[in-house]
Amino acid sequence: MQGCAYRLYAPSPPVSERIRIIGESPDRFSVRVNAGYVSDYPVPKDGRITVTIPGERPSCGVYFFNMIKVGGGNYRKQTSVITVTEGSKTVQEFSRKQLAALNTDSAGYRLLTISD
Repeated sequence: MQGCAYRLYAPSPPVSERIRIIGESPDRFSVRVNAGYVSDYPVPKDGRITVTIPGERPSCGVYFFNMIKVGGGNYRKQTSVITVTEGSKTVQEFSRKQLAALNTDSAGYRLLTISD
């Protein structure tokens, strides 16, 4: 007799991302990582920071007759986990996927331009 099967996926490892805030005064911004718990990173005058995004385990995948996926298996890659703030005001939000799509400089920093 067959029914639904659950699959527990392997966890993703933690990721360190190098970000460079480009703007007139990058040190007035901070970067918040919200991925299960919140970590705030103040941005120095040169605008270069390294943030750590913790690893995660997606929800279990649910399969009908162990063949047809009907749900689960979701990662946070699509949801906003990186927030750039100025004081209490949110300037920009990024998912892990959007952050990975940003251009990088020769030192490997993801370039984020914020205009005033």
